[in-house]
Amino acid sequence: MTPPRRIPTKKELERLQRLYKTDERIAERLGNVEPYLVGYWRRKRNVPQYSAPKFSEDEIRVLWERLGDDDNCGAELGISRAAFYNWRRRYGITEKPAFLKLEQMEFQFPGKEYSAQRARNYGKRSATHKLLWEKRDGRRSAVSEEIAIVPDLLALTGASRRALSASGASDNPGAPGAPGRSDALGLDPSTIALGLDAFCVTDGSSGALADAAELRQWAIRFGVTQVSSAHDGTFWETLAAKGALLPGKIIACERGQERFAGALGALGWGLAESEISRLVRSGEICLRTPAVTRVILTGKRYSPISATDITLLLALELARENTAETVVEFCGKSLSGFPVFERQTFCAVGSLGVARSALVPFDSVTRKYCAASGSWPYTGITADNDADYEHSFQFNIEQAQPMVARKRGSGAAQDTAGKQPTLALENSPGESVAPGAPAAPPAQVSISSALGSGVSLHTSEELSGTAVDVVFIGGSPGGHFEQLRQAAEKLRGKQVHENIALFVSPVSRHVYLQALKKGIIRQFIESGAVVLNFGIDSNSLPLFGVAQESIVATTSIEARYSILSRQADRYIVSPATAAAVALSGQIIDHRGL
Repeated sequence: MTPPRRIPTKKELERLQRLYKTDERIAERLGNVEPYLVGYWRRKRNVPQYSAPKFSEDEIRVLWERLGDDDNCGAELGISRAAFYNWRRRYGITEKPAFLKLEQMEFQFPGKEYSAQRARNYGKRSATHKLLWEKRDGRRSAVSEEIAIVPDLLALTGASRRALSASGASDNPGAPGAPGRSDALGLDPSTIALGLDAFCVTDGSSGALADAAELRQWAIRFGVTQVSSAHDGTFWETLAAKGALLPGKIIACERGQERFAGALGALGWGLAESEISRLVRSGEICLRTPAVTRVILTGKRYSPISATDITLLLALELARENTAETVVEFCGKSLSGFPVFERQTFCAVGSLGVARSALVPFDSVTRKYCAASGSWPYTGITADNDADYEHSFQFNIEQAQPMVARKRGSGAAQDTAGKQPTLALENSPGESVAPGAPAAPPAQVSISSALGSGVSLHTSEELSGTAVDVVFIGGSPGGHFEQLRQAAEKLRGKQVHENIALFVSPVSRHVYLQALKKGIIRQFIESGAVVLNFGIDSNSLPLFGVAQESIVATTSIEARYSILSRQADRYIVSPATAAAVALSGQIIDHRGL
């Protein structure tokens, strides 16, 4: 009879595991032992199963020698600066690399090949061009050269009903190959996402419910499974929460919606109705390689100033430089202090007509957002250290002040008390004139905006005393938790002005529940606000009896198919300014409250 085998000690098991890694090889080394028995011994001795490190020593060392900076190295691996530093310490890599990187000293002599990995950060490429060229298998294209791109995702809302109908893909569901069947689409149905928001009025002639029903039938017919409704919140927030909106992707969407992709390090490309129809049929976007404008944000952020104030003032500077056909890339140390939802506001310079699109290259803030939402896998794209840009601006955020963008109604009167705006974004081009110059018109800049013609930009002090009827706080941007909290703090213990109707709508179900838990919804209600369902924006206010009144809103105030009255003025402000207006009954600088 064979005596029972002695169970190895913990130290013996750990030594065997370092040498042989797997239970099978350990069992083979011990002889006359089954692998399951080795696993039982490990569990009994509390020895975890062997797992290889996520990053090898060679990978960490090569990356450190190439870049020499924990922040940049971490961004390439999709981890934080501190995490990369810990990996270096784990492998004993503590010395700084040579001052001159090897890849900077090498030259491309004939016959010598360089790997894409080694030259990745020194190729004079912006993040935008990296995204476009990698979709073309690394083939470069000159600025303004026509190229064809297959997007990673086509994201559409109910406003695209007419575009999809015009594509011919909503007729004659019949035999294979005929219009109306999935094999007639140029795109893979899994790369199409539809947002059926019942609260968003998309057309003055037909209601959103009819549009949603038609789009839902279209999705069923073609096998489109990514369909979101108003029950989940706003369309783009739902896409990001589901992991469909990822860094390093190219997202085709409607004009004015590019900011949602850009905030996550993806390239949002806005399309007109005819372009959407062509994309659905052919599966490709035909575009000209855009020039890229770099905006470097510097300075320290002060709490009274929001991303909305900075973006509106920045839009003026960009409009003066004729950047309408370029893609704006944001960078700078100050950018790390702005979360993803405020970066959406920065990327709204595209929807304001001063840029074709905008994006924030991948960084630690984007990584943390994707990790929290469980989004994976993705490839973070960063700009090369020596990237070439068409324009480059440095913007000090300390210079920003509370701003107001005004869309004049067709029946609006002249400026209150005969005031002239010192900052104006008019649709007719003109020369820039220094504000306050004697006998000179206000500064005028050409701006073709999704908000419509006649948009002007003012400081809140310039429009101080202008009476309004309705204030809306919510939507995206404007309805995230921190923005609601900031507005609620202004309203704490006070009452909304008797002449003001204040509406509040959180951006999503998650934000609504979070605001309920923290007592923010209670503060709004006690102050006299009307708290609506989540996922509503200012263009849906006609459903609640608002159409002819002048409106101060934290969201877009003139969507493409809005049925809001064109007779009254519309204003875009930050949540803090909107709360101050609700208390005073007129436009006011919120820093005075």
